[in-house]
Amino acid sequence: MKAVAYYQSLPIDHHDALQDVQLAAPTPGPRDLLVEVKAISVNPVDTKIRRSVAPEDGAAKVLGWDASGIVQAVGSEVSLFQPGDRVYYAGAINRAGANSELHVVSSYVTHGVSAAIDFSNIDLDTINANSAQYHQEKLSSLELEQLVDNNKNHVLAGIPEQAIPNVTKQINAQLVVLGSVSRKGISAALIGNTVESVLAELNCEVLVVKHKAL
Repeated sequence: MKAVAYYQSLPIDHHDALQDVQLAAPTPGPRDLLVEVKAISVNPVDTKIRRSVAPEDGAAKVLGWDASGIVQAVGSEVSLFQPGDRVYYAGAINRAGANSELHVVSSYVTHGVSAAIDFSNIDLDTINANSAQYHQEKLSSLELEQLVDNNKNHVLAGIPEQAIPNVTKQINAQLVVLGSVSRKGISAALIGNTVESVLAELNCEVLVVKHKAL
């Protein structure tokens, strides 16, 4: 099967940073799905892993864990999905990524997609607009009008490390409040800590809030 992979951690502008390769088709385990990948996102974690995680000698490492596609086969213990189902998921970074024609993912992290979605005619502009509207409505539902006028809310697409500092400078913000999941250890080393990255780019007061469950 066709895939995009890397063999060593190189600068992204290097000719061999990412390569088109041919790999053997994967086989699903008892609780897995074999998915024909139709759409995949580029997540900041892909960049961080490519820069910091070196593949085993001679091995091709495939990135990309946020994907959508059509189930081709199911494991022997899978009961909620069947071949032909449309699914989407965020896979596990300790398994092969989905920048490939076929991908194996755990059925436990997979969700169904509406049959109305046509993978052959995906309009990214419409998807982005709908996503922005969804988040704007969620933001408005927090009833923050007493603190912030709705017309001063900002719903932005992009990497937090870039988008937050940019809008902070544009509106001359005096205080930035950030939520944190407080990653530590291996997850912090592999995925990184968004708050720390944002802090390095800010020149104003910052309040970091951690959820009580964390």
